[in-house]
Amino acid sequence: MIIKGVTGGDKGEWILSYLAANEGFTNVEFYDDQDENIINVLRASEKVSNVTFSLYKVLHGEIKPAL
Repeated sequence: MIIKGVTGGDKGEWILSYLAANEGFTNVEFYDDQDENIINVLRASEKVSNVTFSLYKVLHGEIKPAL
């Protein structure tokens, strides 16, 4: 899934809603440059035990693990 345009919204909660409506996902890779979005997705990941989350920080074109 690609998230675009969740202006002012919580991307973590958006992902949880998407996963609830679309069963069968076992992995989520999340890339973002904003710490707040990464933290929100980290919190969301703690609410589901059957999905593995991989979070990445994008900074100046470089992608690094967020944790």
